[in-house]
Amino acid sequence: MQRLRRNPRVPLHDRVQLTWTSDDGLACYANGITTDVSEKGLRLESPHPVPERAVVTFRLANYRLHGSGSVRSCHRTGLKYTIGLEFAGGLTFPVETLLTQ
Repeated sequence: MQRLRRNPRVPLHDRVQLTWTSDDGLACYANGITTDVSEKGLRLESPHPVPERAVVTFRLANYRLHGSGSVRSCHRTGLKYTIGLEFAGGLTFPVETLLTQ
């Protein structure tokens, strides 16, 4: 069964860095690879899990995309984790412009 999405996803493969604060106040970091992006968020794969509902900051390595968001899902897929991140406020420009950078 295919899920209906509010916003179309665009394939985007880039390195991404995530940072967040754990429940006990420690700074946490994870690296990953993005798989796709939409106006509301992005999906990435990481060797490390990130807690659901964690507020993270993110920065892509090769695209001018950075900001903050909330982890909506984190599921183990083989030896890695698939993480769904919802942007805080969404993108302020069309997602297709990322592909022309």
